[in-house]
Amino acid sequence: MTALYGAGRQSEALTTYHTTSHLLRQRLGVNPSPELRQVHERILSGRLQLPQGVGRETGGRRPVSPQAPAQLPAALPSLVGREREQEQVERLADEAEASSSVAVCVVGGMAGVGKTAFATATAHRLAERFPDGQLFADLQGAGPGAEPRNPAGVLVDFLQSLGVRSEAIPETTQARALMFRGLLGKRRMLVVLDNAWNTDQLKDLLPGGPGSMAIVTSRMQLHALVAAYQALPLTLLPLSQDDARSFLARRLGASRTAAEPEAVDRIIRCAGRLPLALANVAARAAYRPQMRLTSLADEYAPSEHDILDAFTSEEDPVLDVRASIARSYHQLDSEAASLFRALGARPSDMFAASDAADTAAQPEQRVRQTLPRLIHAHLISEVGPGRYSWNRLVAAFAAEQARLSRPEVPDQSRRT
Repeated sequence: MTALYGAGRQSEALTTYHTTSHLLRQRLGVNPSPELRQVHERILSGRLQLPQGVGRETGGRRPVSPQAPAQLPAALPSLVGREREQEQVERLADEAEASSSVAVCVVGGMAGVGKTAFATATAHRLAERFPDGQLFADLQGAGPGAEPRNPAGVLVDFLQSLGVRSEAIPETTQARALMFRGLLGKRRMLVVLDNAWNTDQLKDLLPGGPGSMAIVTSRMQLHALVAAYQALPLTLLPLSQDDARSFLARRLGASRTAAEPEAVDRIIRCAGRLPLALANVAARAAYRPQMRLTSLADEYAPSEHDILDAFTSEEDPVLDVRASIARSYHQLDSEAASLFRALGARPSDMFAASDAADTAAQPEQRVRQTLPRLIHAHLISEVGPGRYSWNRLVAAFAAEQARLSRPEVPDQSRRT
């Protein structure tokens, strides 16, 4: 390890440590000696003293620390209506700075509510607190047409970003995770893991050392992550009416929205106060600056039967509200999906467990056992004991699926 470090091959020195540690535990059941751990720690911090004669005089080169990675995507120019949630994450970052453990925040919410935008904007606000850099990965847990990413591949990207050469990266996921945590052990880094599928996908990607922080986003409620890591769960809701107005005013101009307040409110109602749907409207309006918002509201106010058509984007599936909700729906098991469709047959903003049982023609006890799976996928919300609500666009999607699942009735007039 000392020789590799002296030759400027820090990543290989660390690989040697992790391989040796793994073999010691696996074959002998013992931990690395204090001397070996001390060399490892000094390599991580760049404070290892080289033996006399090793160094520049003999052609060796001291390790050069790679530039701190800065992988955060571009943040939105403005984030509306999430001040309280951002303050909660900032308090968690304060605790991380003084804590002996890693801080983890899990950002959840329904499709299109702005989880990635929130995580990215918040990470930019916190970046200066983590001088050793920021890592970002899209885990594709609910991406359009993609399989969830394998943690082993994500670890390769992270290790390379931290200066590890490809040939020095271990073969197994476990060894890669050990190296990753070792490299972060003495650093203060922010890791953003976007669009997570489940806790198993995350456990090898979280920093292990004190002072670092992870922000995770997911459409699923990650109970295991909250239980195991005492992660802070944050659930983003659709914007309030006032925040939705501010959202459109910032994108379309305050004078344009102030001139037609009733049209703005109609648009907001059609969009279900959902940031993705509002962004869809704002983009269309931005390309038609001479169009009155009243006319635009008429385009976004078809019958409930067709409301999702107004928020469909053929150019970019990320902006397609129907497709976004569909990805959450397709993650349901067959029983939960059946109940979801049944609820769509008589959609309303609020319903009770007994209403759901009547609509689905199932025993109430069975329905009460299934409803949490819809909550887990953020398709409905529990607003009180046995009381539930959902976004109007989700309700419209459920109604659409209910219609599509009905068997066609033969036309009796054509029978001979």
